[in-house]
Amino acid sequence: MRYGYGDRLSGRDTYLTAEVLPNQEAEISVELTAPNTPGTYRGYWVLFDNNTFSFGQYLSVIITVP
Repeated sequence: MRYGYGDRLSGRDTYLTAEVLPNQEAEISVELTAPNTPGTYRGYWVLFDNNTFSFGQYLSVIITVP
């Protein structure tokens, strides 16, 4: 999964360690850090293949810091 746009929240791109075949499932995670400043932060991430082409819809992450 790769950062697309918005607030990155210190997240780094994530790479799978094994091939995922059609109809298989895989778990992907990105470690994010909430900012110190109150507010609502939005970041958008997208899946990509081994040729660095993105595919699918962007996944949104919304964090609200009180």
